[in-house]
Amino acid sequence: MNKFKKGDWVRAKHDLHGIDKDEVVKVSDVALPTAIGAWVMIEGKKNDTVDKSYKEDDLEPWMPRVGERVRFVRDNSDGGARYGAKDEVVTVTRVRLDGEVDVTSSYLGWNPAAYIRDLEPATTAATKPYINNAGAQCDTLSEEYGYDAKRDAAKPKLKIEAGKYYRTRGGHKVGPMKAFLPGGFIMAEGDGQVWLDDGKTKPGCKMDDGLTITSELEDAPAAPEKQEPKFKVGDVVTAHSRDDWANGKTGVVVTVYTDGTVAVKFKDARGAGWGEENDTWWVLVEKLTLVPTISIVARLDNGQPRPNTTPFVHASTEAAESEAKRLADKHPGCEFAVFTMGTKHKVEKVYAHEWQRLAASGRRIDAIKALRSVADIGLAPAKDAVENFLRAA
Repeated sequence: MNKFKKGDWVRAKHDLHGIDKDEVVKVSDVALPTAIGAWVMIEGKKNDTVDKSYKEDDLEPWMPRVGERVRFVRDNSDGGARYGAKDEVVTVTRVRLDGEVDVTSSYLGWNPAAYIRDLEPATTAATKPYINNAGAQCDTLSEEYGYDAKRDAAKPKLKIEAGKYYRTRGGHKVGPMKAFLPGGFIMAEGDGQVWLDDGKTKPGCKMDDGLTITSELEDAPAAPEKQEPKFKVGDVVTAHSRDDWANGKTGVVVTVYTDGTVAVKFKDARGAGWGEENDTWWVLVEKLTLVPTISIVARLDNGQPRPNTTPFVHASTEAAESEAKRLADKHPGCEFAVFTMGTKHKVEKVYAHEWQRLAASGRRIDAIKALRSVADIGLAPAKDAVENFLRAA
C-alpha cells in the first residue's frame, strides 16, 4: 500500500535518476506496486524504469529545514495573514518539535511561528502578488483614481523614505512615514497601516488597493526634527497596550533604532526565558514605560561585597557607575562595584484571622470592630488585643 498520495511533497533520501539527494519533489500520481515495494510518479521527473516511477523507499515525507524557502498555502493558522499571508514566500529560521516552524517576516521585528500544514516548498512558480477584488477594480478605474498602468510603469521606481509624505492611489495624503523594521513603513501618527518600501500595503493589514502609495508629495510640510531615542539599550521597560499580549509584561531593551523605536526582550514571552531567540519583540516606544532601576555601589574585598545595612540608592545605573568611578579614583587600590536590582519576589503574609490582617495593614479601628464581632468582647479588651498583636509583630 502506498504511503504517499498525489500532491504530497517528498524529499530524496539519496541520489536518484534525475533527482539529487535532499531534493524536494512533488508526487504526481501513484504507480502500480511490485514485489519489492510501492512506487510513485514524480512531477517533472522520469526514472529509468518502464513507467518512469520511483520507489517509495527512496523517498521520505517533506519536512522543512532551516534556511529553506517555503510558501503559505493559506493564511497563517497561527495568527492570521498578518503573520503570513496566502502565497507569501518566507524562509525557515527554526524547526520545532510541535509541528511548527519559525519563519522570516518582511515587516515584523521577529520571526513568527507557522504550522507546517500551512506551508509547501517554494519550488513552484514565482510568488503571486497579494491582491484582492477591490485592488483589481482600482486598476480599471483610471479616471477615478488617476492611475494609468503604462504611464506609471515608465516612472522611476518609487521608494518610501522615513520622514516624507506621499499620495495614495485613492488620493489620500499619508505621512510623515516612520520606519517599521525591516523593510516597511507606517505613519508616525496613524492607525497602524503598514506599507512596504515600494509603496504597496503589507498583506495582513488593511487590504485596500486604494491605499497603495503612488507618488511623493512635493508640497508636503517639513518633516519634524529627529528626536533623541526615548530609551537606550539595557533599559528595563513595561509594556502597556490593552490589545497586545505583552500588556503588563516587563522586558529589557536590546536594540534602539534610528527613529526611536526599540526591540524588547521580554522575560516571559510565551513562556520563554531571557535567553530565548523568539522572545524579542518590536514595540512602539509609545507603548512602553521605563522601570526605574535601583542601583547601589559597594566596596569589594576579595571579590565579595562588603555588607552595608543602609547603602545609598542611586536613581539610575549610570549614576551608580559614575559614583563607583569617583570612589575608585579617590581610593587607589580599592575596588568598587555597581549592583542593580533585578527580579523582585514577595509572598504576602497570611493571617489566621481577618482582624489581624486589618491591624497589620494599619486599619486599627476596623481591626477592633472585626475582633469584637467575632469574639463578643468589649471595646477596651479588643483595643488591648489589637495593640498587643501589633507590638508582637
